[in-house]
Amino acid sequence: MSAIRTSSKSRRCRTARSRTMPGRSVRRTSYPRWKHVQSLAIQSGGLAITGRWRHTSPMRDSSVVTNPASSTAGAPGYDYFDLSASLRVSDRFELRGGVNNLTDKAPPIIGGTAGVTNNGVYYVVGRTLFLAFKARL
Repeated sequence: MSAIRTSSKSRRCRTARSRTMPGRSVRRTSYPRWKHVQSLAIQSGGLAITGRWRHTSPMRDSSVVTNPASSTAGAPGYDYFDLSASLRVSDRFELRGGVNNLTDKAPPIIGGTAGVTNNGVYYVVGRTLFLAFKARL
């Protein structure tokens, strides 16, 4: 029997702020307005394959808060794709593995300075592979 599952999770990101003057606050760093994760899993027998799409909305550079005329470029919308699979070999053994950041997409440059990005928002590791074996005793 085959099964197809899908899941979706979106969240509106909160803005980090710090008080600079009574009654006014200024953004400390740029954050996207939205982050979204969508996954699709197909399962047949002991084999399951899952694809995942992670999206981060575009954002303006934080310098526009203090200088609305700032020409510092923000970050574009960004997408990462992941792929994983699991195989139930028997009732006691399972093998799983996958690739995160399938296309090995580098994070964007923030503020026009090479080597500077927001590590809390973007996947800075690059492509990662994983493999696991599970045995039930």
